[in-house]
Amino acid sequence: MPSQWSFLIDLAYLNPTLNIQPHLEFTLNKIIDGGIYDQIGGGFSRYSVDEFWHVPHFEKMLYDNGQLLSLYAKAYKMSSNERYASVIDETIQWLIREMLDDSGGFYAALDADSEGEEGKFYVWTYDEMKEVAGEHTALIAAYYDIQEKGNWESTNIPRMLHSEDDIATQFGLELVTLQSIITQFKQRALLKRAERIRPGLDNKIISGWNGLTLTGILEAYQATGKTTYLTLAKRNYDFILKNLLKDGTLIHVANLSTQGFAEDYAAIIQALIKYYETTFDEEALRVADDLTLQMNEQYYDPQEKLFYFTSIHAENLIARKNDLFDNVIPSSNSMMAENLLKLGLHLDNEPYKKQALDMVNQVGAMMAQETSYLSQWASVATLLVKPIPEIVIFGDDYQEVTTALNALHIPRKVVAASAIESDLPLLQYKTEINGKTAIYVCYNKTCKLPVTDLDVALTQISSE
Repeated sequence: MPSQWSFLIDLAYLNPTLNIQPHLEFTLNKIIDGGIYDQIGGGFSRYSVDEFWHVPHFEKMLYDNGQLLSLYAKAYKMSSNERYASVIDETIQWLIREMLDDSGGFYAALDADSEGEEGKFYVWTYDEMKEVAGEHTALIAAYYDIQEKGNWESTNIPRMLHSEDDIATQFGLELVTLQSIITQFKQRALLKRAERIRPGLDNKIISGWNGLTLTGILEAYQATGKTTYLTLAKRNYDFILKNLLKDGTLIHVANLSTQGFAEDYAAIIQALIKYYETTFDEEALRVADDLTLQMNEQYYDPQEKLFYFTSIHAENLIARKNDLFDNVIPSSNSMMAENLLKLGLHLDNEPYKKQALDMVNQVGAMMAQETSYLSQWASVATLLVKPIPEIVIFGDDYQEVTTALNALHIPRKVVAASAIESDLPLLQYKTEINGKTAIYVCYNKTCKLPVTDLDVALTQISSE
């Protein structure tokens, strides 16, 4: 449930005195040390069946990996831990290699089984590993806990029980030398593994899961600045607009006519907002607003002040349900509460902001008692505790400034930017300063004096 750890990142930022970060990083490190993370090929399995994150249910789901990209990208912004950047990169390379359709959409899942056995594609005998590792067999065995009798059911799920520093010391190597050996081993192991019979692929392209993944890739680009991630994100964004919107209506699965569920709308709107705040393509905000209007017209329950899971145009059910609890995917309502708040700020739409507040108030008492299952709601609540900085960059160098800004760990913000006049409310009446790109830090539509230096702007944010 990645939204739990994402909430802790948001809470740690809001209240540093709680000393959350060391505990959070401990957990994030243990997850990527374990077998739940594919040490050879990148990407995460569905869940672990033990408390050590060692033995996974080997199924790989798109929605997990999209959210975990977001999580580790946020953690990288927070900690600058290069291991997180490596995991992000390996996971994105796995998405490109195994989950990306030629059209730019991402497939839904990879099965756990191959040849009738769960995990067979991913596990290694000692001899199989030795064939690939060659002269470095002892080192690789120590690094990945590869045992002659196996670390799970007579075979091995690669995992890391010791730090790279400890392994380097044990084998008398410089850290950079060890890392080079490991990189070369993984490349050879990946090629060897590709000779095996692959798990089955669920090639449905589900709109909501693509939305979660687009958000993750954009967050990864913001954190690392790798332009290949942005290229991938633009490709998926174009796919969504061309293939998942039919006459302006969001569909659930590409090439089928079923209208999207609230979860699809919420995740796509979330991704569109993130896309705007990364690329500053105003089309993304316009589409996000159009889809939000559809949500309010077709899914909203004014009595409960929450969204139903299905549209008024969907087939009649015995009862229309609203999706409230954050589970392996955050609830459509908690995602929409954040979307409404951020769109309200971007578009100066007071009804959206009030709607978001009303939604959070609906679950406030429950959130205090069951934070674990309302963790995305809790993240939205961190945005409501005090005014959110509206950071506006105007001028020819806006891309350079926003790239530097987005790489920083500032979970509480909305960002708008342009080099030319815009109809967007946050950008109106903004100008350069003596020909230099200006940075405005605003709260509740009131801006501090504009500056041209990002570091000075950051002091205006932290002083609040």
